[in-house]
Amino acid sequence: MRKRAATKPSTMLSLRWQPWWQLHAERHLPAACFDPPPGVDAALLAIRRRQPALLPPERAGAYRAFLEAGFTGDARPVRRALGLPPRTWKRFARGRGLAVDARPHDLDVWDWVALFELGAAAGT
Repeated sequence: MRKRAATKPSTMLSLRWQPWWQLHAERHLPAACFDPPPGVDAALLAIRRRQPALLPPERAGAYRAFLEAGFTGDARPVRRALGLPPRTWKRFARGRGLAVDARPHDLDVWDWVALFELGAAAGT
């Protein structure tokens, strides 16, 4: 559950939902609470609608396609995965405190939404 509720490192699955929903590990459940006990602890995942949403719902498909383009199988840096001009990426990364060679999981939902909007504004 920590993986789903964490802001960083990000996973594509979590980022697909976070513009519209807040994910939070509400309660820790030690493995000893279960019979038989699993090999790992668990948690109760609380999901709440984000008010206001970071993106309008009608942009969900485009945003999710954008994420999929950024999360390549070989974990290339975001700039290369999305084919961003070096100057554009450097300006964006510097302004958000990201490394020039940031990988997809290094960006949180606010970074991804800002990058998506930057791409939309540029017409890509």
